[in-house]
Parts: sequence; C-alpha cells; structure tokens
Amino acid sequence: MDITPQTDIISYRDKVSQTQVPEVFGTQMGGMQLNATSTQIGGGNDIFKIDSQKGIHLGAASFADAPFSVDLQGNLHATSGTFSGDITGATGTFNGSLVAGSIDIGGSDSTSFHVDSDGNMWLGAGTFNIATNPFAVSNAGVVRAISGTIGGFTLGTTTLTATNLTFDSSEQRITLGSSNDVVIMDADDATYRLWIGNATAASAPFNVTKAGVVTASSIVITTANSTINGSAITVLQPRAENLYTTNVFLGSKVDGLSTTVTVGGITRDQINTQIVGGSGGAGGIARLYTAANLGFRNVGGNVISWDQNIQVIVGAKIQNGTTNDMFIGLLDNTVSPASTNGVLTTRHIGFFVKQDNTLIASCADGTTQSTGSVSGVTQTDDNVYRIVWTAATSALFYVNDVLKATLTSNIPSGTTNPPDLHFMAQQGAAGTQAIMLIKNNYQVIITL
Repeated sequence: MDITPQTDIISYRDKVSQTQVPEVFGTQMGGMQLNATSTQIGGGNDIFKIDSQKGIHLGAASFADAPFSVDLQGNLHATSGTFSGDITGATGTFNGSLVAGSIDIGGSDSTSFHVDSDGNMWLGAGTFNIATNPFAVSNAGVVRAISGTIGGFTLGTTTLTATNLTFDSSEQRITLGSSNDVVIMDADDATYRLWIGNATAASAPFNVTKAGVVTASSIVITTANSTINGSAITVLQPRAENLYTTNVFLGSKVDGLSTTVTVGGITRDQINTQIVGGSGGAGGIARLYTAANLGFRNVGGNVISWDQNIQVIVGAKIQNGTTNDMFIGLLDNTVSPASTNGVLTTRHIGFFVKQDNTLIASCADGTTQSTGSVSGVTQTDDNVYRIVWTAATSALFYVNDVLKATLTSNIPSGTTNPPDLHFMAQQGAAGTQAIMLIKNNYQVIITL
C-alpha cells in the first residue's frame, strides 16, 4: 500500500495559530460575538449588546439611538413600558403623557395630593369632597380654596379681602372702608340692608332698612325731574326752603281767624274745622277768614299785598249740593265771597265748587274773571288743595301735588285792599247744606 502524503505535512514545531483578531467584532460562539469589552447578540438594529464602557442596550446598533438602554450609572431609557407592581424613585421626569387609575402623593393627610380617574383633583385629605377639602377642583371646574391670593385679594375660609374691601360669605356682607369711615351692604341683618358712616347700622348717619325706610342726616337733590312718593322735587324742595326764606302762617283751632255765619255754623276742634252753610231748606253762608288785626297782613311793617308771592295749602273734604257754592283761597279783604255758581269778579285767587259740583280754578282783577277746569278730583275725599301765586305773573292750582290748572290773565295786583285767607260754604235758597271740612294745619306762605 502506498502511503505517500498527497500534501505537505507541517511539523509540530510549525503549529497552526491565529495571528489577527477579526476587525468586525471578535470571536463568535453559537451566534454570540464577544471581545474584551462587549458582548452582543444579533447585528444592526436587531441587536442586544452589553458594553463594559457604556452599559446595555437593544434595538439599535448605537447605544445613543437605542429605544431601550441602561447606562453604567443606572439611568434607564425606554420608549414605553408596562409595570404591574409599584414604581419607587427619588425623582423623575415624564416628557409624554402619564396614564394611571389615580395619582396619590403623600398618603392621605393634610400634606397629600390626589387626582382620581374621574378628573377630580384635591389636596389635604384622603378622599375628594368639594365642600370640605382645603383645596379642590372638580371635573366640572368648581374650585374650592380656603386661603391664598387671587387678583390682589386675599382668600380666607369665608372671606375675600383687599385694602379696605371685604366680601364675607358667612355674614352675607360687603364692607368698603374701615372703622366708621365705611360703607356696608348686608343681606343678613335683621333690620338694615345698607348703611354709611358708622360701623353700627343704627348709629350710621345714613341707613336704609330692608323695608325701604331711609334715614339721612341731610339730603341734596339737584334734579327737578326726581320724585318722592309721587311728588316732584320742584314741589317738595321749595316747601323745605320756605321755612328759611318766607313767613309762614299755620292754622290751628285757636289761630284767631274770624267767622261770619248767616245760616249754618262753624265748629272748630283740635284737628278739623267744619263749615256748614245753610240749614235744611233755608239758604245761608258761613265764612272763616283772616281779619285786618292779624299779623298775617304785616311782615316787618310791610303790608302784605297782591304784589307778593304767596302760597296757600289746605287739606279739605267737600260735600256740596244743588244751588250751593264753595270757595278756598285769597279774597279782597273788603268783601265777602258771595258768588253765584262760581262767578265772582272781585279780586281773588282760589278754588270754587260750582252749583253743579264742578271744581274750577279762578282769579279776577276786580273787573274780569278767568277760570280753568279742575278734573279728576273726588271732592268727598281728603284732598290737599294748593295755590302757588307768583305776583303779576301766574296762579298755579294743584290738587294732591298734581298741577290741575294755570291762570295767567286777569291777575289781581296792587297794595290796596290786601288779600285775606277765606273759606266759604254757601247754600242757595233750596237744596242740601253746603259742608266743608278743613284740616286745621292749613298754611299761608309769604315770600319775604
């Protein structure tokens, strides 16, 4: 048998050895490649690699690009993950969304913070309660906080305060100012709703009760269009000013007025005076009037004349009948106001009730009479009749502070035979008695 070698035989001393490490990675064993500093399985982006200089990573050839990695300092990077147990850490950062059944930080005491899966957020308590949590925001946007600041206001348990301003929900009160330099609006006070100038409502110089009663130490109303209880300010303000700028004659039971009665009678009590003209079928007249010896016609030595501004205010109830005449007003002091059906040319300014019960406004200059209709008045009611006489200009006639007539012609004037205040009830030859009931607080106001 021929056993001659077909190839050259290498001697033992010339043993086979690897002289160069492959440039790609290193030694490969069963699909795992290893070298002195790293070990990997797979290649490219389908790789898992352990690197003694960087850490471990997978899913990318480069550590920096890997979707999952842990560096040598223990920093974990993952694009997503699911944890079935607890996660515990000293600090952390989430750059994306966080999905959880609830968030509970700090346990359940006054230092805790919570968010539940319903969208409610609260702190300072273990369970959500918008009525009691010290701070809470419901999923409907309702906010509760018992302290803090908002828009310059300090938030308290029941108050919202700023400089000289307090909103108090427990007392249902708004306070502006401090001490007695204050304005207070209160919805819970037993009596008052608004007061100014004193911390105590009843002591305040201005207050308004819940019934609408106003108390004020003084008041200035500058617009003539304002009204108080239906009365124009142009009516009320002059009345107040008259106390300082005019001479005022006030009626009473013992005011010294004179009386003349042909048939009938005049009865004066503390409050009212009843003037009755006639009796049964007999005609007659009853008059109550000022006389020449009264101070009414002399102020500071000057004779009161038709050339001065005068107001007459009388509360009266009138019961008239067929053929009767009534008069309330100012009359030339030399005559009695005998008239027939409201016709009188003697100098006068006043209200007449005619024989047909028609109420008219009337004035005359001694020769000619002017009249105006007065409608919408129930004579048997208690009414306030007022005459505003502006010398040589006009006579205004009011009933219950409503202007009823204005007369500007045949105006009386002059100093001769000055005006007297007159009330007259006159019954004709037949018919019922003429009865006038006047309030004793009638007034004659004469501008000084």
